[in-house]
Amino acid sequence: MHKEEIFSLIKLIDKTNIDQLKEISFTSDYLPIIFFIMLSYYENKSCTVSNLSFSNKIPFNTAKRKINNLINAKLIYRNTRLRNGKHIIFLPTPSLINIFENYLNNIKNHIGNNFGINENNTDSNNWYYGGKYFKSKTIPNPQKTILKNKHLKDIKFLVWESSAFNFLKNYVKPLENLTNLKITFQKMKWDDLKREIITNGKNKFSKYDLVLYDSIWLADLIHNKSILDISEYILSEEFELSDFYHEGMYANRFENNYYGIPFQVTMHNLCYRKDIFLKKSLSSPENIFDIIKSLKILHKPEKNIYGISFTGAKGMHLGNFFCSLLGATFETPLFNFKKVYKGYEIDNIKISNLETNINNENSIKALEFIKEIYQYGHPSILNLTQGLQHNPFFKKEVCMAFIWSGMMGPVELDNMHPLYKKAETLPFPTFYKNQNHILPYGGFNIGIPNNIRENKIKSIWNFLNFFTSSESFKKIHSLGGICTPRFSLIKDPEITDHSKLTKDISNYSQNHMLQNWMRPSLRNMELIYVILTNEIREYLQNNISSKYVAQNLENKINKIIKNEANIRK
Repeated sequence: MHKEEIFSLIKLIDKTNIDQLKEISFTSDYLPIIFFIMLSYYENKSCTVSNLSFSNKIPFNTAKRKINNLINAKLIYRNTRLRNGKHIIFLPTPSLINIFENYLNNIKNHIGNNFGINENNTDSNNWYYGGKYFKSKTIPNPQKTILKNKHLKDIKFLVWESSAFNFLKNYVKPLENLTNLKITFQKMKWDDLKREIITNGKNKFSKYDLVLYDSIWLADLIHNKSILDISEYILSEEFELSDFYHEGMYANRFENNYYGIPFQVTMHNLCYRKDIFLKKSLSSPENIFDIIKSLKILHKPEKNIYGISFTGAKGMHLGNFFCSLLGATFETPLFNFKKVYKGYEIDNIKISNLETNINNENSIKALEFIKEIYQYGHPSILNLTQGLQHNPFFKKEVCMAFIWSGMMGPVELDNMHPLYKKAETLPFPTFYKNQNHILPYGGFNIGIPNNIRENKIKSIWNFLNFFTSSESFKKIHSLGGICTPRFSLIKDPEITDHSKLTKDISNYSQNHMLQNWMRPSLRNMELIYVILTNEIREYLQNNISSKYVAQNLENKINKIIKNEANIRK
């Protein structure tokens, strides 16, 4: 269950007459205390005797007594936050967490059964509590809406020139007919897109009404005053915030304000040729040892069949791949992020406050794994950018590839594609025994330029809200944009019957498998990716020790952190 889902369920329970956890042998008056402890845990907030007493409006000594009873029952435990030992907080034990989440899951199942959401009594993880399930299972086509006013006659939209967004050209005419606006999509290569958004932000008035941006650019865009704070619209009743994947909304949030709406929620996948693996009697590659074993069998360069491909080009590309691998496979963030519930805390973090976390055993293992699979790689690896990453796989020249899911639309939807029904997407491989699979998040968002004419803002927002509606996303999905960011779309059989990946993304999100701490939005993060890329490319092509590379990377990244800290003094 996702923590945002847990918040919603707790609110539901609090408003009902359900007053007892059967697995816990305490009276119902303990429930508010347990709720407070669990909410504090999920929100990563301190739970002390004082704030528990205040929040539940009970005497301090009563709160202290009940806490001691819960400790004796091994449901919670004490933890010291400060070195002097004076700040004592209380945390749930694994036993209480398990009991509590099972309890919430049972209630969720009860709700699902009562409202006909659970199909054939399926597992509750097949749907998300808080999404638009009661509106309709089959989402209607978008209906004509009137958005035109004297200040807005057209929409100029800056987007990424990529096959991942080819569907947009087929949406222009339908969109114009629906809105009575002239729609223009201005395309730009990924390496130039961020630069253009920042440059545009320095004009007196913006050339564009909307801009598409990579989630990792957000901190830099805000720093350069290139993008508008749209929190008042996001938090309004007209916007269906709860229906969007939370990782997508997190990627648009900075210092508790919102700057955009997720448009394409993608994940970094391992894609493999099911047909070839079946022919060779190989199981799907779940861990790095499966991958290496398969590569030794499948790599046949003399037949123009190579083992694997990944983004190894100059710029940010190889650095991006390394961070995904380091995080998802070796469970290690690039920086010393604070560990929180099923992930790491990256909200409101400044790079100047961080420490590099790269000169360690897991980073060395990640480097060595990349070098090992590189010898089985496609000849074009060191030229593969984000926009070209899928080419060797789509041409059937490699048996496996690390690809962002936004590229996989043609494979899933086009029955004329050479890999239709022959390819499968998987989470990143694991390394450790009993390790849970996770997937790096990498979404694209839509924002409004900060220097837009004030008299146009409301109308542009109305268009954006329409453009990202469930009905509009259904149309986008039919055109090939499969990585839609709304939970409600997975209840539509017209979508899920044709796209396994769409349903997978939703399931990964609600089960905390899709995580965005591997690609944090931090100032100067782009420069760090470039450094990672340069050092690893040299490592792949020369006889350099992995330990030396890790140490060198730490030194260079620490210089960036130090410089950022000096600027902020």
